Amino acid sequence: MTKTYPSPIETPLHDLRPARETCEKCHWPQKFYTRKLQTNKYYLADSLNSEWDIVLQMKIGPEYSNLGFKEGIHWHINPDIDIEYISENDKRELITYVRYTNKVTGEVVNYQTPDIEMSDSMVAAFNTRTMDCIDCHNRPSHKYSSPPVYFDNAMLNNKVSQGIPFIKKTAMEILRNSYSDKDTAMIRIREGIINYYKSDFGDYYKNNHLKIDESVAALQEAFSKNTFPGMKVAYDVYPDHIGHLEVEGCFRCHNDSFTSENGRKISRDCNLCHTIIGQGKKDLMQFTNIKEALEFQHPIDIGTAWKEANCSECHRYLN
Repeated sequence: MTKTYPSPIETPLHDLRPARETCEKCHWPQKFYTRKLQTNKYYLADSLNSEWDIVLQMKIGPEYSNLGFKEGIHWHINPDIDIEYISENDKRELITYVRYTNKVTGEVVNYQTPDIEMSDSMVAAFNTRTMDCIDCHNRPSHKYSSPPVYFDNAMLNNKVSQGIPFIKKTAMEILRNSYSDKDTAMIRIREGIINYYKSDFGDYYKNNHLKIDESVAALQEAFSKNTFPGMKVAYDVYPDHIGHLEVEGCFRCHNDSFTSENGRKISRDCNLCHTIIGQGKKDLMQFTNIKEALEFQHPIDIGTAWKEANCSECHRYLN
């Protein structure tokens, strides 16, 4: 009532009970999580809003269930190990130090990045955090999707018509903007899209204005579920650390920079967590078998830039 709360509400909260006392009472680490196939559909910002699919084999656990937690994404919650880390400003986005402890063998490995020197006294002065579910699943609910994500979902569900030329390109140019309040956003989204088609596709608009109106309404609805100007909340205020497309996520640690005293690195190899077994435009898909992996092909030719930089360096600011 007194509006003394901050906007946006600050995260992460540092006084929550550990996930091992909450989440893991049902999602217990001892359970084997098999690998699974995941198909992601994207739409390109061209005249046809072309479809681009990627089929991933997600290595949640090892190939053979009897191996337990020997490998796979959920290796991080193996009850026989501890992963501790230090985060700059304790925001859990920029990791500066990682420690691996094998509780069975007693082995301890410290990883540091050459960009940030951490002496033993500095490490001792910081409060290390023990990694748990929430370090990756940090948005288990109340997810805030970015404009490309909620646009693609709306088009996939036929709420936005794929037949409208350049509708994704047009929408992204409008939805990337910040608005002072929701009413202003609703007006600007509608005016921006309608005026574009009246100006550049006049005949098309006359014959398809109902289809465009329906698409505008769907985008307004999606915007209102993911952006809250009154609280200064947009998708990038609360980054989702699952994956690595729009924020660093996995690459906070898996970046080839963290190295131990004996030269071991925390690898950036994407195939540690997933393999690509299908990708490409509709009717032009490449496939391989589940035992092999395709090299990633960027939907737009950017050469080898995708190998040299994190995805988020471009995708975080494309909205």
